[in-house]
Amino acid sequence: MKKLHLFILALFCVTALHAADRIAVAEIMTRGNIDAAGLAGLADQIEAKLGGNYEVISRTALQAMLKEVAFQTESGLADSAGQLAELGRVHGVKYLLVTSVAQIGSRMGMTLMVVDCSTGKVDPKRHISLDAPDLNGLVRRLDWALDKIGLLARPGETAARKQLAVFPVQVAPGIAPASGTSFETKLSEFLLKSGSFELLGRDTLQAVAAESALADAALAAPGQQIKTGALAVGDWLILPKLTRLEVQNLSSGTAIAGTSTRTVATLEAELRIIEVKSGTLVAVESITCRRRSNEIPAETRRDWTAADYQNDLLSLAAETAGRKLLERLDPVLVAAVDGNTLYLTRGEGAGVRAGQIYEIYQPGKPVVHPRTGRVLGSAEKRLGDARIESVTADMSTASWQGKGELPAVGARCRLKADSRTATPQAAKPAYPKATP
Repeated sequence: MKKLHLFILALFCVTALHAADRIAVAEIMTRGNIDAAGLAGLADQIEAKLGGNYEVISRTALQAMLKEVAFQTESGLADSAGQLAELGRVHGVKYLLVTSVAQIGSRMGMTLMVVDCSTGKVDPKRHISLDAPDLNGLVRRLDWALDKIGLLARPGETAARKQLAVFPVQVAPGIAPASGTSFETKLSEFLLKSGSFELLGRDTLQAVAAESALADAALAAPGQQIKTGALAVGDWLILPKLTRLEVQNLSSGTAIAGTSTRTVATLEAELRIIEVKSGTLVAVESITCRRRSNEIPAETRRDWTAADYQNDLLSLAAETAGRKLLERLDPVLVAAVDGNTLYLTRGEGAGVRAGQIYEIYQPGKPVVHPRTGRVLGSAEKRLGDARIESVTADMSTASWQGKGELPAVGARCRLKADSRTATPQAAKPAYPKATP
């Protein structure tokens, strides 16, 4: 059985009186020799068709959830009623959809069953088995099967969530491929935890890359049209590349004051963003991150090696890159205002932390290109700052710091100050004092 991957789909609505029940999707269990690519396509179709007034937590989210509460098993599934109940308590998951596919002679069989996390038992009314000549036949019968157990999405029922694909990270000569894989994993985790996107699975991505000739990010030059009409991605393709990654030990000082050594880790990367609908590369975002040993508490880095500094830098760079993508594709907005308390559409999954300062901008009239008529953006009015006071998985509350006009719902928020990413001011040198 395949291991589960990281994926969180979170619905956020401040004004809703009752949140939709959450149903998590387990990775498909298999018996027999079953084509991996076809199975990945079936799994993607199951998730795409799920709805039934439930908030869907993808199969790729489950591993992260189980890992977070420290009860992951070898199979990646919670295998006891107690573990499932804990999953519900910690993450609000009410049901688990378990799917198994088996080769039965010359035909394929599939079972779908809904497990109640509070009891660990299968709901007998939401258990169905079907068969077909092959995997494509099972896909064709999915609508019927999901409808029978009340999980088929209806038109207009699901939230409009952008679909995103992060391609395998390219690395410049001299950078280990493992570093690119680590950066890709960390970036995907950050984007998924933000709740803003649905991410395409890695198996499907490999097929997309092969079919579209996008494996080489250099093909996507600014403004170039990419043939994306047949891709399985709905909205955006992200093509990352690490162009520089190094960890250096630097020495400085004088004969009088002595010599001190510090470690400096530096990463440079670029993110190419392709809009699938138009096939156009719409942006190239550059990322530069630098971590110095004096920015990390001495107790934390006491036994660190170069690999530890590099891993820390990759985590910081992934968050920085994720923030840039969110700012462009799904910016933080004010969702509700209650006196001097603002509710923002981003939570801890996207790196929001208590103490951060956000600048608040009220959008104005659209700005239109005078010749082409294309909308370039909108005018903005800076209203003031807001300080993050508390954070949940999907949202955060902030206290208004301004003295003038309060923001309205829909105002845009941009991170201004963050204690983790801000570079501390250099301390004044401790010159030796003269003695009488």
